[in-house]
Amino acid sequence: GAGRAMELLNGSIDWRDYLLLRLYTYSQFKQAPLYFRGWANRTLDLYKQIKEVKK
Repeated sequence: GAGRAMELLNGSIDWRDYLLLRLYTYSQFKQAPLYFRGWANRTLDLYKQIKEVKK
């Protein structure tokens, strides 16, 4: 949830580190084999949005 997202953000060096930590966290979940692809796609979409803003 939002609290965990803020924990990851506060523990990150930059936005790239945040996205990688997010993927790592998702990969550790018990449900990862079933849901990881969707989680990764959402993280990639967020990456694309950030890159557009940073232009």
